[in-house]
Amino acid sequence: MYGILLYDGVEPIDVGATFGVLSMARRTVAGLPVLGGARREGPVACAG
Repeated sequence: MYGILLYDGVEPIDVGATFGVLSMARRTVAGLPVLGGARREGPVACAG
């Protein structure tokens, strides 16, 4: 399982690029679990 850490102030490009790489990996590794996780429940305020 792979996770993307979400936190207040995270750069959207960092989340998007990481998800893009893992999305490409899912094309060759069927069922590769990818999820986003944060320390607390609720919205995450991105930078910018």
